Amino acid sequence: RLSAGMSEILDMRLTEEDGLFVAATDARRSHVAVFAQADDGTWEEAFDADDLMESLGENRYLSRAALTPQGTLLCIASSSGGTSPACYAVDRDGSFSRSSLPIGSDVFKFRVDDDGSVIVSQSGSITRTKGGLVRYDAAGGEAVEYELAEGEFAFDFAVHEETLYVVVTRSNSMQMESDIVAFEARTGAMVDVDPSLRAAFDQVLPAPNGFDPGASPVLASGSDALYVCSKGAVFRCADGAAERVLDGAGTHLENSTEQPAGLLLLPDGSLAIQYQDRMSSEGAVYRYFEGEREQTAELTVYALEDNADVQQAVVAFRDDHPETAVELQVGIPAGSGLTADDAIRALNADLLAGTGPDVLVLDGLPMKDLVEQGMLLDLEDDVQAARSRESYYENVLTAFSSDDGCFAVPTRFALPAAVGDEEVLGHAGSLEELAAYVDRSDETRAQLGSLSLAALYAASYPVIVDEDGSVDADALTAFFRSVQWLVAISEANVGEGGDPSYDYIGALFRNFDGDTYGLDNGVMGLLDGDGRIAVGSLVDTTDYGMAGIAVANADYPCAIVPLAFDGVRTFEPRTVVGVSADSQNADAARDLVAFMLGKTQQAGGRSLGLPVCKSVFEETARRAGGYSMGSMSTEGGMTNYERGALADDEIAAYHRMVESATAASVPACSS
Repeated sequence: RLSAGMSEILDMRLTEEDGLFVAATDARRSHVAVFAQADDGTWEEAFDADDLMESLGENRYLSRAALTPQGTLLCIASSSGGTSPACYAVDRDGSFSRSSLPIGSDVFKFRVDDDGSVIVSQSGSITRTKGGLVRYDAAGGEAVEYELAEGEFAFDFAVHEETLYVVVTRSNSMQMESDIVAFEARTGAMVDVDPSLRAAFDQVLPAPNGFDPGASPVLASGSDALYVCSKGAVFRCADGAAERVLDGAGTHLENSTEQPAGLLLLPDGSLAIQYQDRMSSEGAVYRYFEGEREQTAELTVYALEDNADVQQAVVAFRDDHPETAVELQVGIPAGSGLTADDAIRALNADLLAGTGPDVLVLDGLPMKDLVEQGMLLDLEDDVQAARSRESYYENVLTAFSSDDGCFAVPTRFALPAAVGDEEVLGHAGSLEELAAYVDRSDETRAQLGSLSLAALYAASYPVIVDEDGSVDADALTAFFRSVQWLVAISEANVGEGGDPSYDYIGALFRNFDGDTYGLDNGVMGLLDGDGRIAVGSLVDTTDYGMAGIAVANADYPCAIVPLAFDGVRTFEPRTVVGVSADSQNADAARDLVAFMLGKTQQAGGRSLGLPVCKSVFEETARRAGGYSMGSMSTEGGMTNYERGALADDEIAAYHRMVESATAASVPACSS
């Protein structure tokens, strides 16, 4: 782990003299530093680019950086918005000079090859500047273009035996696919991939998978072959075969929320893999060594359905606790056809037989029944220990506590909210009142912007479900009637200027379960003039920051408020965990729960849910630096909106919003 405040990994490099170097930046991209790995595995800062940044003045940030074989740094500095890019070389004493490399503003990735040449990936092409890079100065270097086909994008690349291999992505209206193409490195001429290598590549390229950009492989050139990190493993591709040299089972490679962004082969035979979070760009470097790990404990974690937050936590916990083997079981695997009742009956049978999992993800499970039957451990001491270390939202953390103990602990949550015209928000005392107000006239109907069914349901939950868990049939009927009313109005508004083939209602329901699209998705519509109210969930600090842009820039009194139908404010637990009373590894299971509540894990996973740790929200909000978005005007022009980090009074207002939520919205079967 790098020092505090460094979030994104920009490049990693095996230097000629000093071993493994990593270049990293903070969330604002205003501080870039280079770290060297010591013999004991810790990172020591070697030098930084602070003097360069100070010389550039305000409103400049470092968008990309690459390490040279000598361990020095090339970086691209741009103005706010990505304009006026320029390349600079930073030496190991912190001194710097401007490079003449012709690097533009649309750089996706650039890398310094072993011979000193620079390879730059841009939208649609790769440019390689030949000629040695002498102390960061490539003046006079000859440019060679590698022409990609229309619609192809260069994701990663590596030079091996004078051939440039490029991982390209292609997309159509239904899916994205990866492929590998080849060029003569010196001339730029496209060449056929050697049939033997093609046969090996075909074994490791992921199958087309919707619009999943995380499926693209990364490459590294070894002395004996080309290596590919793909499908959760690392392969040596040669002689028509793809030899698996690293099986990712039980390692960070299983983490679907992060994607490999770089691969290095180290002299001792170990592998270094650079990761990047697919939503937040936060990253890490992991090093994999040959041999079996000695494991002294085994844990089984059970989730009724796939849960990205739990999957990420399990993988990260394995990395921090290599002595513990952790298996994640999913009760209803995708495509299995199993029903929730079938999966729960099978789980209950295992629990009664004493062969059940150690840690239970209680989302969708009959939580009350499990507690009453004595199947869960009391985690009160673990919760108190967490509270002694950090500040938490007490109303969320202890939502399922009682006089008998704390048998279920939320680790992430969402907050149903709305942002928009204060007059419209004044008619949102109940869902029925909001629907009736919006449908009063053509003018009021036009005020309805984006909707989130998950947020509407979470805010309505205390009205529909009584304290004893029974469902009020009349309230449920009224909920469906009001939602149908609002959806019809919203669909009509979208249809006025949208694609007639777009299945608006289908999209709403596809995003209902989990609703990963936060409130910030509706803010742009407000600024575009598409309505005066957006309903969604706060699932990340970004949602709150983006909503602040609407509040500051709308041409009408605008506010952000929690949805509180019939006066009850709710939150939606995104992940709730418990420990089986019959766990044979209860101490390790408690360690996993503590890990999920800890600051490091709570700070990651954008869009997986808000952190239940209050201090993490504060630190994340301040570290974010600022927020920006572009809005399309009715005339077709683009307006850019920017704002700084959340101020102390805004963070305090957010805390009050969360702490005013007195009811937890959970699936009915959990009641």
